[in-house]
Amino acid sequence: MCERGCVSVWLCLVLLTAVNMVSVKLSMKVQNVFTYAKLFALTLIILTGVVQLCLGTTTTRQHQLLVLLCVLRVR
Repeated sequence: MCERGCVSVWLCLVLLTAVNMVSVKLSMKVQNVFTYAKLFALTLIILTGVVQLCLGTTTTRQHQLLVLLCVLRVR
């Protein structure tokens, strides 16, 4: 038997399929909105982690320095 979460997933899938059937351009716009939302969420998570590192709320200083060096190396 399907629970509440399962019903909402199916509803979203049916809605996205209907949008894709109506207009491919509209479905591309919907995909872009979802992509921007995911990128915003990831950026927010990363920034929160950097702020936590700068505040020193990690478990150890050694761990903090290693993560900071990794972040700086990526740039």
